[in-house]
Amino acid sequence: DVPSQILRTFFPSDVSKHPEIVPTRAWINKARSVYPIKLPDVIVQKDLDVLLLDLPARSGQQLSVGTSYVHSALQRSKVRFQTIDLDPIWYHRYHMHRLFDLGHDPKLKNGISLSSEPWGWNERIWVDPRQWAVLLDYFGEWYDEIYHKVLEAKPKILAMSINARNEWITRQLARDVKKAMPETIILVGGHSCYSDTFGRGAFPEHDYMVIGEADLVIGPLVEALIRGEKPANTPGVLSINDDPKKPFIPGAKPHNLDAL
Repeated sequence: DVPSQILRTFFPSDVSKHPEIVPTRAWINKARSVYPIKLPDVIVQKDLDVLLLDLPARSGQQLSVGTSYVHSALQRSKVRFQTIDLDPIWYHRYHMHRLFDLGHDPKLKNGISLSSEPWGWNERIWVDPRQWAVLLDYFGEWYDEIYHKVLEAKPKILAMSINARNEWITRQLARDVKKAMPETIILVGGHSCYSDTFGRGAFPEHDYMVIGEADLVIGPLVEALIRGEKPANTPGVLSINDDPKKPFIPGAKPHNLDAL
């Protein structure tokens, strides 16, 4: 029942003459969407002091404000860095796959369906440890892409922003990178690091963890790390070099917001 002019648009002439050879499963319902759009390639620069990553998932309607502040703070430092926000890239890849490749909501290997908007705040699958292995399998191709590009680029510091919904994949990347390149410094911060007590349990794979706001802390910290120093018991920072007998001291908070 497909009009011949549509078939001629998408298929060679012999197919348009014999539409019956196109199986029913080859067709999907047309969905209104913003696509096609051009997504940026994921390119990791080489010779970086710091690679700052934000991995999914965050609500598709939000920018990563925290990562943006860290980006601005690194701009005021003396290190060579790059910031990559993978969240919107994966978000659009997901929806293009859902709409144009599948024509329906995808299913994980355990039979659970991802919703039409899994990036929404109501989607609980990101914070369910029982689903992390199958999520990693579903997003495996995209995960392998960033993992191998990090290994190829060999940044001195891998810095990542973490929240409750991306702890699973960020921790996986930290473990995999550390196993392949033990000299890489794992630096984290973000909503999951709002306190020193909570942060230790949320991301035990850290070498350094910025607690709370990073605006005045991150620049001096990464500059010291690039000089080969091993800061310990630094205000606002947890470190594998800390003396556990000394109490954690919060970092300074900015008061001049115009400076940020």
